[in-house]
Amino acid sequence: MAFSFVFPTIVSLPLGYDATVIAPIGQIAQRLVSKDAEVVVRANLCADGEVTALPDARYRFEDGKLAGDDPDPWVFRDRLEEGAKNPGYLEIEAVSADESKIFSSKRVFGLYTCFGKDGKASFFSDNAYKYGAPPVINQMARFRRYVDTYPVINIDRTRDMGESLALLNPYQKPIVAQIRTSDGRKLKKTRIAAQSALNINLSDLLQDGEDKWAGQVQLTANNRLITFTFKHRFDDQAWITDYEHLDPFRDDPTHLPFAQKLRQDIGEVLVAWRGGRTR
Repeated sequence: MAFSFVFPTIVSLPLGYDATVIAPIGQIAQRLVSKDAEVVVRANLCADGEVTALPDARYRFEDGKLAGDDPDPWVFRDRLEEGAKNPGYLEIEAVSADESKIFSSKRVFGLYTCFGKDGKASFFSDNAYKYGAPPVINQMARFRRYVDTYPVINIDRTRDMGESLALLNPYQKPIVAQIRTSDGRKLKKTRIAAQSALNINLSDLLQDGEDKWAGQVQLTANNRLITFTFKHRFDDQAWITDYEHLDPFRDDPTHLPFAQKLRQDIGEVLVAWRGGRTR
């Protein structure tokens, strides 16, 4: 089966940094079922409900290889310099120029974005499915609610260690999210407007007289969100040291029928007996 498009990918744009995105030319070439094809890469810049379409990039492939030189990276300047109050995001998709089915898979390309700024350490972050992520599809089908978790939150005022969640809503309707912790704390419900992004500072979890807290957080929402957690200076969300995705709660079964478990155990014994060979 072939497809005329690849699922859109979402690139978070935190405030305080320039973002550099490299076109996945090698991955596009590997996906082509037609070795002579023209691919269009489209991108929208979204923030506070406003969507700005960026110029299309067109790549011609001949005999499975890019015709011409490798393209320059896309560089998106820090929106904080323009007075932005909230973060934004990019929505990027690759499609066939003539709508023919040229891709062997519509799975999101595996991309990392590099973030940098003079005087600050650079960092990488992976991107996210806008839709089509199997764990999220299965979760919503089973529980009818979106649930994300992250196990290693560590906030310490005395060591200048802060942490926040970036919540991205690339969809057409607002989403309401609730954040709770492993020891029963919770923040007020947060409304993320359509095609917008917000930062939630987890220092708000500290109680009166507390300087530090460590634990797990769980986010629930009435629809899927794109979520990241990032570590930063305690009083400055624009000075970041790490930027990571959260993990969707999975609906994978935790138990197997006895007969299936027995077959697996016998198979493992046979493989070990053959010295790791399966045949």
